[in-house]
Amino acid sequence: MIIKCFALEKRVLERYSVGFTQNKYRIREKKIYRKTNIKHPYYSLAQLFSTAVIMRCLKYIFQTNAMLRIAVHFAVALIVSYIYRGVGNDAARVLDNMKFVYGTNLFLAYTGLMAVIVSFPLEYMVLKREHFNGWYTLLPYMVSVLLVEIPLQMLCCLVYVIPAYMITDQPLEIIRFGYFALFLVATSLTSQSAGFLCGATMPLKMSVFVGPVSLALLSMFGFAIRFSDIPAMYVWLHHFSFVRASFQSLLYSLYGFTRGILPCSNEMYCHYKNPMKFLTEMAFDNMNVNPELLYVCFFFLCTYVLTITVIWYKLNKR
Repeated sequence: MIIKCFALEKRVLERYSVGFTQNKYRIREKKIYRKTNIKHPYYSLAQLFSTAVIMRCLKYIFQTNAMLRIAVHFAVALIVSYIYRGVGNDAARVLDNMKFVYGTNLFLAYTGLMAVIVSFPLEYMVLKREHFNGWYTLLPYMVSVLLVEIPLQMLCCLVYVIPAYMITDQPLEIIRFGYFALFLVATSLTSQSAGFLCGATMPLKMSVFVGPVSLALLSMFGFAIRFSDIPAMYVWLHHFSFVRASFQSLLYSLYGFTRGILPCSNEMYCHYKNPMKFLTEMAFDNMNVNPELLYVCFFFLCTYVLTITVIWYKLNKR
C-alpha cells in the first residue's frame, strides 16, 4: 500500500514537473515570438531603423565598390566626351552628336543593369538565410538596398553627364540640360530595376546573358530603324522599349523646343543647319517628352513591384 502511494505521488510530481516545464517553454516561445514576429504590421516599420538593417546597408555600400563605380563613370565621361568634343553646337556633326547620345544612353543603361545583375543572386542567398533566422523581413531589406543603390546610381549618372555635356558643347540651357540629365538618370535606374528582376528570377549564368541581350534588342528601336520601317509584328517592341523612349527624348531635348539655326563648321554646306530638318527625317518632330518620361518612370515602378513579388514568393514558398 505504501509503495503504491509513493508510486502515485511520483507520477503526480512528474506530470506536474513536465507541465510546469512545458508552460515555461511556451511562455519563453511567446516572448521570442513577440520579438521576432515578422507578420506584425508594425514590426517591419520598426526594422527600418534597426541596427541590423543599418549595418547591412553600410556593408552593402562597401560591397558595391562605390568609389570604383564613380571613378569609372568619370573616366569614361572624359574619354567619350573628348572623342565627341564640340559636336553639340555644329550643324556639320549632328549625326556624330546622335551617336554620342546613343552611346551615352546605352552606357548608363548597361552600368545600371550589370552593377546589380551579378551581385544580387549572391545577395539573395544571404537574404534567404537571414530572413529564415528572423533578423528582418523583405521590406526592410529592399528598402536598405534601394536606399544605397538608387542614390549611388544617380550620383554615377551625374558624374558622367555633367562633364560630358560641357565638353561636347551641348546647348547651355537649363531646360535642355534638365531633360537630358533627367532622362539619363531615369533610364539608368530603370535598367537597374530590370537587373534586380533578372537576378531574382533567373540563375546567374542565365541572367548575365538574357539581361544584356534584351537591353541591346530594345536599344535598336529609334536608332537603328525608324518607326515607319518596323515590321508590324515588332511594333509593340518599339512602344515597349524604355531605351527607345529615352533616346528619342534626349535628341528632342537637344534639338527640339524651337532651337535656332546651328553654326556650320563646314563653310560649303550643312544639311542639318535647321535642327527641325534632322528631327523630321528621324521622325522625332512630333515628340512629347513628358509622356515618355512618365512611361519610363512607370516601367521603373512596375519592375520593382514585380521584383519584390518574385522575391516574396521565393522566400515564402514551401
